[in-house]
Amino acid sequence: MTTTDIKSQKLELIQDILALEDEKLLLLVRKLLGSALKSQESLPLEDFWQELPAQQKADIITSIRQIEAGEGIPHSTVITELKKRYAK
Repeated sequence: MTTTDIKSQKLELIQDILALEDEKLLLLVRKLLGSALKSQESLPLEDFWQELPAQQKADIITSIRQIEAGEGIPHSTVITELKKRYAK
């Protein structure tokens, strides 16, 4: 990854953080950043999050925001609908 790409990603991350309104999500971001900074000083974290591409991380965060805003479909509802649709 080039220096320009890294700078662009940092700027996008800053914009995303500034747009956050959910205190719980901000705390999660802070915790994640704290863990990431610590991992740079010691052994790498054994966490799948570190291996995800930036777009996938952004999509996950967007999904979390949607769920917290009540825009998601509960797991139980999805399972019930799938069982109805595919039950034989």
